[in-house]
Amino acid sequence: MVNQLLGAFWDVYRTLQHDLAPVAQEADDVAQRHRDIYDALRAGDRTAAAAAMAAHFRGIRDRLELDGTGA
Repeated sequence: MVNQLLGAFWDVYRTLQHDLAPVAQEADDVAQRHRDIYDALRAGDRTAAAAAMAAHFRGIRDRLELDGTGA
């Protein structure tokens, strides 16, 4: 189910990515957010994993809102 959800997310993201506001984040920041997700999952810490995922996707939500295409 997670793979299907992520697949659907990436399909939508690829469709919209050229219409979104430019990314204002460093590769190191993105890598750290992925590391935080991985570490939380490996530790079995659901709360930390949920917080890390929310932080990771917050940037995309912000980009959608900047363009007026978000909720």
